[in-house]
Amino acid sequence: MKRMIYTILILLLGSGSAWSQKEYLRNIRVLNNEMKKNKADVDVCINLDVSQIKVRRQHSIRLIPVIISKDESKSQELPAIIINGRTRALVHQRVERLTGQPYPYKAQTVIRRYNREKQEINYTASIPFQQWMRGSKLIIREEVSGCTDCMAAGYNQGTTDTIASSCLASPLPIFTLDFKQPKEEIVKTREKSREARLQFRQDSRKILPEYKNNRKELAAIKQSITEIQDDKNVMIKAIYITGYASPEGSREYNLTISKARAEALARYLQDELKIAPEQIHADWKGEDWQGLREEVEKRPKLLHQNKVLAIIDNCTAPDKCEESFKKLDNDGEIYKRLLNECYPPLRKNDYRVQYEVRNFNLEEAKQVIKTNPKLLSLYEIYLVAQAYGNDPVLQEQIIHTAAEAYPENGIAASNAARLDLQKGNIRAAINRLEKAKADPDTWGALGVVYARDEQWELAKQYLVKAATQGDNEARENLQKLETYIQEP
Repeated sequence: MKRMIYTILILLLGSGSAWSQKEYLRNIRVLNNEMKKNKADVDVCINLDVSQIKVRRQHSIRLIPVIISKDESKSQELPAIIINGRTRALVHQRVERLTGQPYPYKAQTVIRRYNREKQEINYTASIPFQQWMRGSKLIIREEVSGCTDCMAAGYNQGTTDTIASSCLASPLPIFTLDFKQPKEEIVKTREKSREARLQFRQDSRKILPEYKNNRKELAAIKQSITEIQDDKNVMIKAIYITGYASPEGSREYNLTISKARAEALARYLQDELKIAPEQIHADWKGEDWQGLREEVEKRPKLLHQNKVLAIIDNCTAPDKCEESFKKLDNDGEIYKRLLNECYPPLRKNDYRVQYEVRNFNLEEAKQVIKTNPKLLSLYEIYLVAQAYGNDPVLQEQIIHTAAEAYPENGIAASNAARLDLQKGNIRAAINRLEKAKADPDTWGALGVVYARDEQWELAKQYLVKAATQGDNEARENLQKLETYIQEP
């Protein structure tokens, strides 16, 4: 007995044709087809045109519809379609008379092919729906058998490659994601933070412009603050300085020297930039052990690097931890490298400039948004967007500009993600919202985009969080999601 196996594609949710390059399949056309979830079942309907095939008398064609899971780990065969040549049809009739049962036993549809005549096959089948079938593929496998002893003929299951696939899935619920309107920001307070990498000599609290890279660093500090001073739209309200020290010496001493370094930068800004003393606030943290860890990690060739990191991570008594570095090797080479390479960057100041931005009227805002949108509040940006109501393309650009200006703002991210979803760009929406996921205003939108991406657990997690915060839209979307997931 000879056996040939081919695969034909069933294009779901539409009509079309599928052709094989082999005998029979190349002349079988799919006229209409449908695979859909119907409550607890999956219904499959296929309309095949076999008018163009000429079946040899002893041949029997077995078409087997197969549902294959999205990850191809599971499959489910449906009852077969049998197309018999003249001789094989007579054999099947003889078997049915002898056994009193339809033959073949597992076939759904059995026909005899009358060559040169127009014939169509209308096939329907239903099987219980299982969760793994969401997003599954439907193919048809073909087996062709011939025989020398037709009474002994049978069908052997074969394997084939999938030519292509289409998906079975219940339509996702229509989740609501309304535009969020921000509150008006009466006082627009902004901040600019920077690390002042001023280098101090060991035990020194004096700023020396000529020491190491200090001259360049001082110029950068002056420029960052001067830019704010010179902007007629803003007013500096306060400058916050934090001083740090490296671990050599006692903890108490290093707390004192970090205070002195912060105050030194405060005096420098008062003198150089004419900052009022009451606007500058100095703070100090002492030894910067987190900074030390980062510096050690930058040096993988440091001897016993893991032991150094372990001392840092388990340090509860800093003065003793610093002594532990000296005992890691006999010649003290590790400590020397820490002292010369890792400690100097820890003697630094951080500073934060807090300033207020004036409010803009609509015409001013239209110009500012082109040059420096961060000077506008989110409310002002959306007023500009609303002013271009007859230009949806420009409106969309402005809403995306808002999200770029305030990437961690939940309202800005949610509104831009809403536009992404309308265009079917789920990945862009997820990436945008994840940047702002610390903001509760993002949670409801995150739940929706994860649901659209079929990440059910994450979707439920964020919708629950949003609903717990009193978000009624999220509560409704959560109910829709749970109903969908719990469907049999």
